[in-house]
Amino acid sequence: MINTSILISNPHVVIYQNHPTNPRYGIFIIHGMGEHGLRYKPLMNTLEKQNILACTMDLKGHGQSLSPAQEVGILRKEDNFESILNDLNHWTKDLIMNYPEVSFTLMGHSMGSVFARRYASLYPEQFDRMIWMGPLPYFAPLKIKAIKTFTAFISFFYREKKRNQILSSLLNHPLKKKIPGAEFNWLSQNVNNVKTYENDPLSGYAYNSYFYQFFFKLIEVTNQPASLESTQLSSVYVIAGVHDPVIESEEALKSLLKRYQEIHPSMTVSYYFVPNARHEVLHEGYQEVDDWLIEVIKHER
Repeated sequence: MINTSILISNPHVVIYQNHPTNPRYGIFIIHGMGEHGLRYKPLMNTLEKQNILACTMDLKGHGQSLSPAQEVGILRKEDNFESILNDLNHWTKDLIMNYPEVSFTLMGHSMGSVFARRYASLYPEQFDRMIWMGPLPYFAPLKIKAIKTFTAFISFFYREKKRNQILSSLLNHPLKKKIPGAEFNWLSQNVNNVKTYENDPLSGYAYNSYFYQFFFKLIEVTNQPASLESTQLSSVYVIAGVHDPVIESEEALKSLLKRYQEIHPSMTVSYYFVPNARHEVLHEGYQEVDDWLIEVIKHER
């Protein structure tokens, strides 16, 4: 059974956790853009049957982690990436303290992989291994600066709490162009998963301008040499769909990890490119994906 608890924050942050018996292994999950922690409930139930402790949370401005009168995806200026990383650190430290016998892995999906990468550079002592699922490729400094400049310009025409449909469209258009059809077909080949996502009021929305501004800043900071240098992971496991338009290509994804390995030659990187899968490999319905995750979490790979 998945229990819900609240991390006292500003505003409060909702946390979800399964309850295996005397677990030896555990995983923290950071969700992606336009979604929330409860979308990982099926995985958490599967992991509980394997006696693996699984935890996730609704990041600020997502899911049920909303302040009074706040709409999902409309972030306040205090809901910046620094405060979200602080929430993650508070949460993970507390769980590690409560389960000292459990060996934990941190997993970030899509946007969550950027948070995971930044977390690894800020708190290198916390985790030795991570899983990056459907991660964003490397953004060159000039490219990210151009994106930030354009974002600032477009944001000038939007009120603070108004959804920025232009920036949302610009982010999603290249993905939809590669996977034609329904708006969110790029997420998954599983038609039921796409429909569930479309019908979920807590998924698939445009954010306000402030979110896009802080997210692109997070990408920029995470890709800086100082951030890569301060990362001390011994193992990184990368999983992505072969047809995932977010990663751009297998080569683009490997070039990102190559930057880490050039600085940290001892870091081991393992790739699993899932055949016939798109961005949300967890929802494609492949038993092989669950089996792979279980083996990684249990350090059997």
